[in-house]
Amino acid sequence: MRLIKLEASDSRFKTVQFNKTGISFILAKQANPDDSDVSKTYNGVGKSLLVAIIHFCLGSSIKPSFQEKLPEWTFYLTVEINNETLVLARSTSQQKDLYINEKKYTLPKFNNFLAERCFRISGNVKYLKFRSLLPFFIRQTRASYVDCMIPGKVGKEYQTLLYNSFLIGLNIDFVQQKQELKHELDNIKTTKNNISNDPLLKSFLSDRQSSELTLIELDEKIAKLESDITNFEVAEDYDDVVKEGDSLKRMLSENRNRLNLLNAQLNNIEESLQVDPDLNSREITELYNETKAVLRESVVRTLQEVETFYRNLNEKRTKRLWNQKTTLLQTQSELEKEQQRIQASLDRCLRFLGEHKAIDVYRAAVQQREDLLREKDKITRFEKLVAECKARELTCKQDILKTIEQVTQYLSNDKRSIEKIRDYFRLLAKRFYPKSTAGITVTCNTGENQICYDIDTRIDSDNSTGIANVKTLCYDLTLLLSVRWV
Repeated sequence: MRLIKLEASDSRFKTVQFNKTGISFILAKQANPDDSDVSKTYNGVGKSLLVAIIHFCLGSSIKPSFQEKLPEWTFYLTVEINNETLVLARSTSQQKDLYINEKKYTLPKFNNFLAERCFRISGNVKYLKFRSLLPFFIRQTRASYVDCMIPGKVGKEYQTLLYNSFLIGLNIDFVQQKQELKHELDNIKTTKNNISNDPLLKSFLSDRQSSELTLIELDEKIAKLESDITNFEVAEDYDDVVKEGDSLKRMLSENRNRLNLLNAQLNNIEESLQVDPDLNSREITELYNETKAVLRESVVRTLQEVETFYRNLNEKRTKRLWNQKTTLLQTQSELEKEQQRIQASLDRCLRFLGEHKAIDVYRAAVQQREDLLREKDKITRFEKLVAECKARELTCKQDILKTIEQVTQYLSNDKRSIEKIRDYFRLLAKRFYPKSTAGITVTCNTGENQICYDIDTRIDSDNSTGIANVKTLCYDLTLLLSVRWV
């Protein structure tokens, strides 16, 4: 691409004409050279603005400041690409629309057009775009001159290598290939770390336990559950039988308490029957003599009457106790029979519950088996994935080594092209520093990383600002005049 002229729709803008051949220098002229005021410098006369407008016409990002400061302005940049003259137009108010010879383009399509025409980028190479390469030829900021191979915010180290490899004519297939292999290798390592940190896997595997032993343990548990499930005799009325058994236990306890109470009452009656409350004649006589002193004759019974009274009383008492004992014995017999009946029913319930399982227990066993099967499946998949990761990791490392071998062979076979670039850079550098060692070297990066080539631009004593600027100039001219990618 050759710049021809830069115009604007506003008449206040002075058209900038670029030299048809050679280099065009943009200089700021001081109106009064003899003026000693140090505050009056060449800054602010429009050099940086001119570069910004050229970038704007060549598809830079949206510039809100242009719309704010230069509303309704349209800039026209006339260029020549492969002997074809093109007029690139862009308005400050409609910045998403760009024009090439009055044909409208969107910003992405505009940049794709220039990428193909200027750099012959037709394939879909990630990061390799027109706007990513243009800063090497129009360095816009002061930071663009710090490192000749980094003209701005070019992104990661791999992107810097990609741009420079393309511009000096190196095979970028190797650049992509090694980057993709290292990216895949990093993803594999991340996957392995995620697997090893999985909570389920950690819960099953200790530091001293392998997944193989864990799987054996799971198989045994699953086999035991499957055997239990097969032999389960599920009773649909299991819960009803459980309730019946609980009721029988309560009834058995109540009957036992009643029997204990009856036994206590029978013991009391037996003790009462063993006691003889009858009084003998001597005791009655003594009692009579004692009462005779205080009672009148008319109210004191005769000895025979008293003896008859006590005898009748004792007979009635004994008869009553025997009647009570007979009733209690009959009740005891009935309760014991009822106890035996309840106990038999309870034993029958317990035998049934021992031989059968509740549907909930069956379902719980089935669920536990399914859980263990899922855990086994996950660990099995973990093992398979880990094995695949290890195999792929080994393959990636082998592929990286193979790529390194291919790059080494490529650099050896294409030595002449690299030497041409080196010598052109040396030729330019020697114009400024004849006694300095200078050149561009390209070697193979043998590390397990994303970097394919190590590209070094050198001018001895390049630690000074002046030499760094000269190196940038020599590098840019080498890209512009020595490499034939256009």
